[in-house]
Amino acid sequence: MKILGERQEKFLHGWGQDWTGATMKVVLSQTAFCGAVHMHGSANSRLLAHLDCNGWPQTPRKRALEEIRRCRAVHLCGDQHLAVVTKQGIDEFGDGPYEFTSPALVNTI
Repeated sequence: MKILGERQEKFLHGWGQDWTGATMKVVLSQTAFCGAVHMHGSANSRLLAHLDCNGWPQTPRKRALEEIRRCRAVHLCGDQHLAVVTKQGIDEFGDGPYEFTSPALVNTI
């Protein structure tokens, strides 16, 4: 499984180095690169792994976050879940970029 394709990773790497006319950088994506849920499922049927969150597999997630961190970009995302602000971890707790996930506006389509 891939989070970003080779072409997207290459673009992100080059874009992160080009600061022509820019004072800040923002990465937009469909969803955050983590599973930031508190509880899923009922008391007798807890969901322990949320594979729809782009937090897995960890190797491509780590590459994407390293590129976002390298250019000091903020990651803005939207998803069908609750709004959340996260401080990502890549190698250690909190050493990655910030992510802001907006709340869902429509979740029935």
